Amino acid sequence: MENSSGNDVFVMPGANRVTLTGELAEDFRNLRREAAGKVVEMCVLAHAVRAANINQSGDYNKSFSDWYSQNNMDRVFGGRPNFTKYASAGQVIFNNQKLLGKDLSQLPLAVSALYEIHDMTPDEMALCVEDHYTRDSITVTDKIQYKKKYKKPTPVIHGNATAASIKNWIKNWRSPPKTKSENRTVPFIQIFAHGSVYNMDKNTFEPTGKVTVTQLEEIQNAIIKTLGKTDEYIRVNSDFEKIKEGVTRRRNAAEKSAEKKRKKTKHGN
Repeated sequence: MENSSGNDVFVMPGANRVTLTGELAEDFRNLRREAAGKVVEMCVLAHAVRAANINQSGDYNKSFSDWYSQNNMDRVFGGRPNFTKYASAGQVIFNNQKLLGKDLSQLPLAVSALYEIHDMTPDEMALCVEDHYTRDSITVTDKIQYKKKYKKPTPVIHGNATAASIKNWIKNWRSPPKTKSENRTVPFIQIFAHGSVYNMDKNTFEPTGKVTVTQLEEIQNAIIKTLGKTDEYIRVNSDFEKIKEGVTRRRNAAEKSAEKKRKKTKHGN
């Protein structure tokens, strides 16, 4: 709450407000829904702003850069990469609102956690709001063969989910760890990608290598489709997620470096 001077002022609730009743519990639930709603609203708005202010290379245009700097938006979001995280989270929430918008209290409040969701496919999201599923190989694509980690339904996406917990599920789902009883241990085929997958343009941050993450994902999906129902005797280990994370880390580092140079140039002028 604000007073007439615009400063935030909090008043300690009275004894009648803190009585342990069902009404108090409902007050907390309503506040939680409101908080989630505000975070989601910021994310969706950031998505709309980003969509309206990026150029063909996927970078922000000059108008956005000037606005962000002149209005001290660093104090709201931090650097522009953080704004992009809000926008990315907003995009996935907007595009999947029928699934994720049923009850906002099921969504984590942390933007870092919402950002991790943006990397999920619609099928993965549908699984994650239902329960905590596992599988022994990426060739297992039939839900009937999925396993549940816990006896009671325990969705991966829930109000208290963290970025680490969501990221860990994605990692294990897309690259299932080998179990102690695993018998599919005879080396069969190895596939290597060109190292230039990590190369990118210093200005646009777009990939410039002989192969891209998108192409590697297409190849992996084709392999899974070709293998079909061979998971009983074939286990596929994939390092695609590690490669993808490596590309993302390099892009984020390049963007932060470019942002520092822009600020230094501006202050120097």
